[in-house]
Amino acid sequence: MSAPPITHHVLPALLREVAEATGSLEIALAVARVFADQEMYLPREPKKDHPLAKRFGLKVARLICARIGGERADGKRLTWPTASPALRAIEARELAEGGVPNREISRRLGISKRQVRRLIQGVEKGDANAGQSPDRADACCPVCGRRRRAARLVAGEDPRQLAMPEVLGPDICPP
Repeated sequence: MSAPPITHHVLPALLREVAEATGSLEIALAVARVFADQEMYLPREPKKDHPLAKRFGLKVARLICARIGGERADGKRLTWPTASPALRAIEARELAEGGVPNREISRRLGISKRQVRRLIQGVEKGDANAGQSPDRADACCPVCGRRRRAARLVAGEDPRQLAMPEVLGPDICPP
């Protein structure tokens, strides 16, 4: 089974905007790798000595600053997020495609073998319904992943009793 491609939707909001402004997921991931957890002022119009321009070129820096910098930054320095989950998933997939066993990937990345399998298969954490047949997919809460019994009225129960999934809706997890 081939894993779905990683898209800019898995990135933190600031890096997602970089991907949308530049039209490149690779540039957004490179910004995350190079400037992770660093503060930076983004002017409306960057000069050639700006850190973004030095690293990625003036054209890319202008695209990013036009979208994020200037008044939007409100004169404050922005802290670049790390995007480590997306980077870890990409690294796990690249290692797996290179023939590295899951045990070795697990050791290199410092994660469990189960998490390696999930990253390679493209399963998001908390998706308890992944890999289940469609008729069993609603057996788990879509929010927290806990297994739940199907709401049904048993003969002899009070007909005024409400089934919680019907009241709360499918997106709310009952306690």
